Amino acid sequence: MITIIQINEAVCIRLSAFAKQNNLNNLSDAIQHILDSQPAAPGGTRDLSALTAGTKLRNIITYFPAGEDSFKKELLKTKRAFIRIFYADGRPPTDKEWNAHNISKASTVHGNLASGHLRDWREKGICKVEVSIEPRPKTPPEAKKK
Repeated sequence: MITIIQINEAVCIRLSAFAKQNNLNNLSDAIQHILDSQPAAPGGTRDLSALTAGTKLRNIITYFPAGEDSFKKELLKTKRAFIRIFYADGRPPTDKEWNAHNISKASTVHGNLASGHLRDWREKGICKVEVSIEPRPKTPPEAKKK
């Protein structure tokens, strides 16, 4: 079934940029990617079928600064990064520090993540990953309430 929706131009531009950044083919794929990366409601269940062979690890990773090449340039300077992992079953995200002392210009960031912190990502139920040079601020509801 195909349903037509109307979105304003600003949202369309943001979705297009998101699709391009994540190597997605169209706006529909971008919307699906965003929906698939959202955790289930507390106590709820989630259909994990999105985490099948059709989903590539590269499509669930967001780099800060944006883009793998820009991120790698900064990683080569700092030799340290921070990884926030989101789970499809609604578990709270986990934060990990990546000690990247052995990273070199010849290394691939994606390859290092895939063989290390994100090994067996499908089996672990990982649906979204944020990798940053600086620690990312906590976002509600995981942020502590004062």
